[in-house]
Order: sequence, then structure tokens, then C-alpha cells
Amino acid sequence: MPKSGYGDVVPYAGSAGWSDRPLSFGMAVPTRAEMSEENRKLSGNLEHVFYPQCPDQLWQISKSPDDIVITTAVRTAITKAYKGGFKDTALESLIYKTLEQVHQRSNIDLALVEDICLGNVRDGRASTKLRAGALRAGFPNTTNSSSVNRFCSSGLKAIQDISNQIRAGEIQIGIAIGAESMTRGGKYLDETLAADVLTNPEAADVMLPMIQTSEILSNEFNISRLQQDEYAAESFRRAEVAQEKGWFADEIVPITCTVRDPKTGKTQDITITKDEGPRHGTTVEGLSRVKPAAPELGDKTTGGNASQVSDGVILMKRSRASELGLPVLAKFCGAAVAGVPPRIMGVGPAYAIPKLLDKFNLNKGDIDIFEINEAFASMGVYCLRELGLLHSKVNPRGGAIAIDDVDSAKVIYRHSTKFVKSKWYSCGDDPTRPDIYDVFTERDPRFYSGIRRKMVALYGMSSLLKLETFVDDCTAILEMRFGEMASLGEFLDVGHGVQCYAFDVIGNPTRFGFLDKGEDISGIMAAIHGFLRYL
Repeated sequence: MPKSGYGDVVPYAGSAGWSDRPLSFGMAVPTRAEMSEENRKLSGNLEHVFYPQCPDQLWQISKSPDDIVITTAVRTAITKAYKGGFKDTALESLIYKTLEQVHQRSNIDLALVEDICLGNVRDGRASTKLRAGALRAGFPNTTNSSSVNRFCSSGLKAIQDISNQIRAGEIQIGIAIGAESMTRGGKYLDETLAADVLTNPEAADVMLPMIQTSEILSNEFNISRLQQDEYAAESFRRAEVAQEKGWFADEIVPITCTVRDPKTGKTQDITITKDEGPRHGTTVEGLSRVKPAAPELGDKTTGGNASQVSDGVILMKRSRASELGLPVLAKFCGAAVAGVPPRIMGVGPAYAIPKLLDKFNLNKGDIDIFEINEAFASMGVYCLRELGLLHSKVNPRGGAIAIDDVDSAKVIYRHSTKFVKSKWYSCGDDPTRPDIYDVFTERDPRFYSGIRRKMVALYGMSSLLKLETFVDDCTAILEMRFGEMASLGEFLDVGHGVQCYAFDVIGNPTRFGFLDKGEDISGIMAAIHGFLRYL
């Protein structure tokens, strides 16, 4: 796709059915006559850029009443297996308490939920436990349930399953969850595979221990122990920062459970609100002293650079969410799967991600954040290298090495972002004059710490601010900023006005308002409120 020069996906100007009239910043938009009646009815503060003959599958990431959207997303904390907070908690109890929290967060009529899909790997009775947990959480017996298993991606498979049912018209509202008890799920397969199957060498490879696949990958692709330790240390550092800054607080729901002391046999009730995996203060030097986990298989994979062993979301169509007055946290655009040789099974993201991007005619530069599995540092290093990704874009809050590699859950909360991404083009031809970005950055260090800004010269305007903030905080913070800046209106008396754009998770442009020279700052606030109403 053509680029605006600032990392944004922009339309093909002049394509069939599109207006050739550019905006001030070179983005072509359709005339109102070209828009559908439905789009013309949208708020005056928020006009969706709608392309009747959208080329190259852009329609799949644009906003539509038929979008499959996520309206509620929660997760439990992730605890250590065998000795952590959930070691004595049954899988069905975790399911019940999580679904109960989903209901409390969403306040949805449980009778409207037609199906719940559980991603689970280790429990052969997962479907039964899901059914029992859902009934205990208050769901009626008319709410169906099922479980799926695609190993590490089982939680995402559950999302895909519910999404496909909604898209096919089989259900209107469903819940996808991923849950696992590594403590109670067992360590090994009960028996090996049939001898006549194992005569095929590649079939035999599916029985390889995961640690061995990591060692094979390290040796065949020259991934050193140092590279893996460096990758792991960074994962721990990011998770530590995320915990200290409270970035996980709004996604983790408190779970009260009973824990038994293995030495005394005494029990006590505790409430778990924090991941147990991150090891604060982890360094490369410290990791370098950790002994190999399986020296008979290799010397590069350790307990420090591999994931630790540890113990949902509501989906519906956008139109249904609007009817019920529910917020839209994210749109589920689609999924892709890719098979790889079993002997290096962990490299799947390096092949599934390009397939998914190709499906929507996107490239890696169009994506701000990648969340990928890092069961072993060797696999994380390989995926970064193969995909050519900046490490800063991958697992910015830490990954499975730090937070733990739950077989099926994979913290599916993270795939329903609550970020609002906006572009603010401030006014003023004088680069020494204070601009609108001051309101969000230098004048408020708290807010500055939560955003990413990039200042560039642009068409005679002095600066560009790329603003990222959570929806829950955005309006309140902006109101506070504007309330304190009574003189901000004078900034609008120069230049040509302010042009605002909001971008979806993937980058579909949404135009919502142009302030002419001298227009009151309240117009900006109206535009912001109008935008938030449609999220």
C-alpha cells in the first residue's frame, strides 16, 4: 500500500470509485455523493472514510456494521505451576470465576450468549469442565459450550471459532476463553504413538520434547546462548516495567482461591491480582549463570531463557454491540495458520504472520505492535530475524519467558487493544511558538509517559504529535488539559486550522473534523467525544 511518509496506511488516490480531490495532507477521500446513505447518517463530528470500490481488500479492515468486534476482555493473573497461587485451584473453578468476572465487566444479559468456546490443551475433560463452570457462573443451560486444542494457539483458535460462527450467522454473541492448569494437567503423554506411524521420520518428530526443538533451532540457525539470554533479559525487563507502571492492572481480574501449604497442610484464602512470573532485576549476566535445562539435549536452552510453566473475551457484530450499548474494544479482522516442520515447531509465527498480512494486503511496517509466542528465546530470536522486525515492536510488555507460557490461554486479553491512536497536526508557522502538543506532553509528565510523539515538519506546520492513550482515560485527560489551557484558542488563529485523524488498530483512516482558522477549541472536544462514542 502507498505510504503517507509517516508510517500510516493511506488510500490509493484516484482509484475507481474514489475522489481525486486530496485533503490538505494528501489523503484522498470520497465526496459525500460517493458515500453510502448509511455513512452519510453518521455524526457530523465523525465521518467514516468509506470506499465503495475499495481495492486490495482494504474493506476487510474498515468499519462496518458486520464487523466481528470484542466488547469485553479480562484475564486472571498467571501463577507458577506446582507452587503458585493457583496450584490448588481446579480448572473448572478458574473458568467459573473468570466467566463471572466477564459478566460483571460487561453487564450483558447472559441469556444472549449462545456459545462459549474454551481453548485448552492438557485436560481431556475440558468441555465438561467448561459446561459446569459456565452454569456455576450463572449462564443458562441454553448457552452452549465446546473446547478446541491447537496447542499454544488454542486461545486464539477459540476466538477464531466464535468469530466464524458469528460471521456465518450461526450465533449472534459468543465468548472465547483460554484456560489451563499446568499443575493438574499432567506432564507427559500417556503413551507413545503407534509404531506404524512412527516409521515416518517427520511423524516421529512430533514426539520430540519442546526443549529439544529449541536446541535444534539454535544449532541449525546459529542462535547463540548469549543472544537467547539477551532476548530473555529484555522480556523480563519489559514485564517488570509493565508491572511497576500498573499496565496490567485493568486487564487482570481478582480471583480469590484457597491455597494449601505443602509443609504444614494448613490452608488460607488469598486473592491473586498479579502475575507471578516476572523476575524483577533479571540481567544477562545472571541468566548466563543458569545451567542448561536438559544438558543431554543441548547447552543453550535454560530455565532462564525459556518460558516458565504456569497454571475471555466477548465477541459479536458491531451492529449488535451498538444495539446493546456496549463499547467496542477491538475488531477481529481475521486469522491465518501456517504449518512448519515439527522438529522446529516454535517458528510458526515467522510464517503465519506474513500469511495474515498478505491476506489484508498489509506489510509489517503497517503494524505498530506484534504479540508473538516466545516459548523459548531461540524461537523469539528466530522470528525477529526471519521477519525483520524491530524488537521494540514485539511483545512490548514482556512475553511468555517473563509472564509464563500457558499452553492455551496465551493471555488473549492482549489481542483486544484499548488504544486510541490519533494524529494531531498543530498549527503555527513559527517553530519557536508553543504548539498544541505542549498540552499533552511537556505540561503533563504523567500523560507524556504514556504516549509516543514524533515531531516533523509538515506542509508549513510546525509539528506532528502521534498520541496513544487508553480510551478509558482519554476524554478525562484531554478535558483537563484543555480546561487548564484557556489561551489555547490563540494557537488556532495562525496557520490553516487543525486536521484530526483517528486510526483503527490496523490503520483504517477515519476523518472526524476540520477546524477552520479561528474556530473555538470546543470543536476539538466535540470531535473527540464523537469519536469515542463510536469505539
